[in-house]
Amino acid sequence: MMQWESSDLVEWLHPYDAFFTTNLLVDSGGGICEIGVYKGGFLVNMLRNNPGLNALAIDPFPGLHTIKDTFLANLSFYGLEGNVKLFPNYSSLSENSFDLIHIDGDHSEGAVLQDLYFAQNNIGNTGLIVVDDIWHPLFPGVVSATMKFVHERPFVPFLSTRQKMYICRETQYEFYHIRALELLQKYEISYQSEWVKGQSNSRGDVAAYDQSSAIKGKPQLMIDNRSRYEQLVILKLVSQKSRLPRQILKELLPPFLLAGLKKLTKRV
Repeated sequence: MMQWESSDLVEWLHPYDAFFTTNLLVDSGGGICEIGVYKGGFLVNMLRNNPGLNALAIDPFPGLHTIKDTFLANLSFYGLEGNVKLFPNYSSLSENSFDLIHIDGDHSEGAVLQDLYFAQNNIGNTGLIVVDDIWHPLFPGVVSATMKFVHERPFVPFLSTRQKMYICRETQYEFYHIRALELLQKYEISYQSEWVKGQSNSRGDVAAYDQSSAIKGKPQLMIDNRSRYEQLVILKLVSQKSRLPRQILKELLPPFLLAGLKKLTKRV
């Protein structure tokens, strides 16, 4: 079972994405790379759930000395400082063959595109490129750069969550599509793909005509949105019984108090 701790360390990492990156990784010895590490939530999760894995972290921490200190302290706390090498940028790095590259740096269109070009040149044959904040309403350049990249280069996405898009080489699409489907079915994670006329989606909407999710002719697995707590329940990382107090409070408390409670517990 995946290790997970609800804390400030993973405030920006959703359980589904921790689960997919951990379980879709094909460890061929190339290690992983993250562009934009912040406090280290993604790297710590990956390294704790994949013992022996090594990582290369790229982040200049511009004016963020306290955040950098927190990142290094988190690595030390979990005994992972020997598994991670930190660089301010990738301009001086020799070519690598990573098993996974997570892009979460500068969210401007040009920067994301440059990060994707770096990923193309440094990802292994069976490696994954994972782009964060792909659907964020404040950063349209992320999805713009990512779509430009996949339509110009021999890469294609196969799965998307609320936060991230998972991309592989076109030659590896079938492998990862099947691998992801097996995980979805095993854990009963709801998703959408091809939407056929008359078919209902998870919200109860009925398709008026056939609609395709395909990108470059490849059907996509679009994971249904769930709260962080619901994700933890589905992944069996918390008990459904712990939901009972919340259900009672929802019935008894007035809306303005519920809103305040939600703010206090949003990081659960």
